[in-house]
Amino acid sequence: MDAYDRLTPLGYLPMDHPELALDEHVRLREDERWAGLTAVAGGGSYSLADPALAPLRKAMDADARTLLLHPGTVPDPRLSSFYLANLLGKPAETALAAAQLVFGDILATHRACASCRCTAVGCFRRSSAAGSAGPSPLASASPDLTEPWPGCRR
Repeated sequence: MDAYDRLTPLGYLPMDHPELALDEHVRLREDERWAGLTAVAGGGSYSLADPALAPLRKAMDADARTLLLHPGTVPDPRLSSFYLANLLGKPAETALAAAQLVFGDILATHRACASCRCTAVGCFRRSSAAGSAGPSPLASASPDLTEPWPGCRR
């Protein structure tokens, strides 16, 4: 919300073009009309742990920016019917992106830059449990399977 109680937009970072994403971040970071930044998670774009995104991560960390990650396309044709791309594919793509941030050591390395992930709560909860020494994430259908791996606590 801005000073007039209006919603303010998020600037889009094209993560599949790392240099352009960095240029866009630099262009938008001083502009008060933007509430923050968003980018596509998964869908065939770069892994969020890819070294090509390191300059962007460094700039976002220096600015302590938050990035909203939202799933884009789902590259699996098996999910084209029954709305499965949204029901299963997008949460899985977002969980994959979150796992890249955790296991690629991005969250631990760039502590000031936060990320928010949409639509992957159940998937990421289960994938994060796999990184712990706790019980198998497949052992129960309960949403409280085990404590998440410590790297996920950010």
